Amino acid sequence: MITKLFRKKTFLVIFILGTTLIWGAIKHSDLPSSYRTVHHVLYDYYFPANEELTYIQKAKRILFREVQWYKLSGNQDIKQLLNPLRRLKDHVPDRIKEEFPDIFKQGFYGVSSDRQEQFVNAIFADSSPEFRRQIFKLRQIWLYILYSSPLVEELSEVPSKPEEPPVFDVNLDLPPSRLLIHKDEIIHQDGEIDYLVIGSGPAGSVITHELARNKPNCNVVLVESGSFVVPQSTITEFNSNLMESLNLRQSISGGLVIRNGATVGGGTTVNIDLAFSPELPQIQNKLSSWVNSGALDKTFFHKNHNDWKKLKEAYQWVQQTVHTRHVDSDEINRNNRILFDGDPLAKTYDLNSRKLSDGVNVPKVSAVEALIVPALKGGDSYKGRLSLISDAKVDQLIFDQNNPKLVTGVRLQFMTPLNKPYVRKDLNDFRQSAGYHAIIKAKNVILSAGTLGSCEILLRSSVKNNQIGRGIIAHPSMGIIGMFNHEINVLDGLSASVYAPSSNGEYFFEAMSADPRFIAIVHPGNGHDILKTIRRFKKLGGFGIMLIDESSPQNRIYIDQKTNKVEIDYKLTESDKNRLRQGLIDAVRILISQGASYTFVPTAEKLNTTGTFSPFKSVGEATIAINQMKFIDGLNYLSSAHLQGSNKLGSLPNSSVVSPKFKVWDQSTGHEIDNLYVCDSSVFPTSVGANPMQSIYTIAKLFVDRLIFKA
Repeated sequence: MITKLFRKKTFLVIFILGTTLIWGAIKHSDLPSSYRTVHHVLYDYYFPANEELTYIQKAKRILFREVQWYKLSGNQDIKQLLNPLRRLKDHVPDRIKEEFPDIFKQGFYGVSSDRQEQFVNAIFADSSPEFRRQIFKLRQIWLYILYSSPLVEELSEVPSKPEEPPVFDVNLDLPPSRLLIHKDEIIHQDGEIDYLVIGSGPAGSVITHELARNKPNCNVVLVESGSFVVPQSTITEFNSNLMESLNLRQSISGGLVIRNGATVGGGTTVNIDLAFSPELPQIQNKLSSWVNSGALDKTFFHKNHNDWKKLKEAYQWVQQTVHTRHVDSDEINRNNRILFDGDPLAKTYDLNSRKLSDGVNVPKVSAVEALIVPALKGGDSYKGRLSLISDAKVDQLIFDQNNPKLVTGVRLQFMTPLNKPYVRKDLNDFRQSAGYHAIIKAKNVILSAGTLGSCEILLRSSVKNNQIGRGIIAHPSMGIIGMFNHEINVLDGLSASVYAPSSNGEYFFEAMSADPRFIAIVHPGNGHDILKTIRRFKKLGGFGIMLIDESSPQNRIYIDQKTNKVEIDYKLTESDKNRLRQGLIDAVRILISQGASYTFVPTAEKLNTTGTFSPFKSVGEATIAINQMKFIDGLNYLSSAHLQGSNKLGSLPNSSVVSPKFKVWDQSTGHEIDNLYVCDSSVFPTSVGANPMQSIYTIAKLFVDRLIFKA
């Protein structure tokens, strides 16, 4: 709608005449502590009306600022985020008040832009960790919103995108549900539920598909807290509506942004399908270490000695089922070419997707399309039956009162479905509203809700095991960006086609695309710096550094006793910091060697004497600056999409959560809980050694084969 308004010249003429008067009235009438004024301050600082904007562009900028506030003003969660800035004096230390008396007397607009920047830097540097976390989150959200306008598309010369992803008409015909609700219990019309699987990501989808395909007369029910997106009906990558916490989850310190899928298919629905074979040497080394430690027995991966035959057969099945393909050299765009030409170890990815040249609307092949929907439809190839309950979050496990070594089912709560045209609601025609509680009983329960989800269920169920949630792995990633003298056009073609492992296997370089909004979020400069960079967006190129981090006992998932919310406590170890510094320096070397005139990393730490944005023009400059980085929480943009290891496999109940049989250890008895399994990324004893999606698929296949065939 905004774009259409911009195209109407008559509207612009009227708007230009009126906006200056409106803006003047707002500046002088709004109280300093009002929500609207805080919005204006954030907007004007991070998207300034500098001299490079034309008069019409300045008018558009004000229009978008007001339209934004109109959209945001009714959202109480947004207002909650703004509260700390409304009461700034209550949050900043006295030393900041003493250093900036002019700000607190004259207001933010009453001082120069340089003084504003000094003040913002002081807040990030000297405030409490909690306040810094709040400001860091607020900065992310507002920069994303600010740089989502048609004006940004105009300035960056990026083709305009619709506010919502396109919706394609897909005819999905599913058989009638065999589930019904009777006296607050979900029951199966064909008898007892044999397997209740919680979580529909790569592990849960494989497990339910194979149980339904191979186990005669088996009743399988799959429960997912997220909504069911009809496969091929829309572009799902990076859709924040399909992410846990709307893609705003942070560690408690604010030092790590965590991305988790929250939809049917989990991460397979929202990721960009980078497929690392579990047969890669760096992954097989990790799997061997799990066997050597006793976390898994050798026969899980091998038929004879160390032949890896079971692993190879399972992965061949995965590749065929989810349509894993190799990227061809002609699919490498200019941005990916930077890494491909700049690192001798670089190679092309495998992807779970179709080629863009095939003329498909949605190239992605998710677990929903490849595994869940075929099993739901059933047919001659399926000996059992699969049912799916979406928009239902498991609160806790239900244990047998007479036998604590058995679970009888789960208690779940219905959630509000995502109200989008590509979502299929109430697949079972339960007709129950959000907040309704029900129980569902089963002979066996398998948790496959991921490192965060499975851990939360075990914690909320008071399972007697003090290792639950401890030693998580995150694969923290940090981007590095270069400015070139020629056009890179990072959004052209296939976004991710190239990666490069480090020679020591301690980190990976991974090429992928980023739009202007993401560049704004990770840019360490002030609004003038960000806007200047966005205007040269077509000449930006870069990639990310993904660290293979250590498992540290201090990193954990837990339930906050005061808020009853699940939280993530994660910090880099000193060894991790050293390896990440080296990765960043190596990345600068690659970018400079490929022609970047300067580079920058997403850190607001003071790396020079001025404390202002100062990009690296040489490897030497970068080496000196990066070696000073402390990775202070709230001053760096680190993200994670690969949480692992909250319910580690192990042979001893006192030092692990899940046994080599994938059953949960009960430390009070020293025995397994006979019918409670966990199979997902949470059981990994260490990092799997690379992007984990294909390994999760494969390990789930090996697990379910053993469950069905006793293989």
